[in-house]
Amino acid sequence: GALHRQIAAVGFETVDETRRALYLPVIAEFGGQTGQKISAGLERAIRNVPLLSALVWTQCYLLRRRLD
Repeated sequence: GALHRQIAAVGFETVDETRRALYLPVIAEFGGQTGQKISAGLERAIRNVPLLSALVWTQCYLLRRRLD
């Protein structure tokens, strides 16, 4: 809620938003391309599982300036 209020306060509106990227520090920092593939596979597997989807936490927003 706070981020949406800040976005509106500076004259933008949210067109779309999604969560992406499962970040597991050991895999991300030391796994190289193999680690990236593992993380991407895990993300796809848990993205829609209610108890696990919170692990996919990087938020992405598509914004546009309001023309009020």
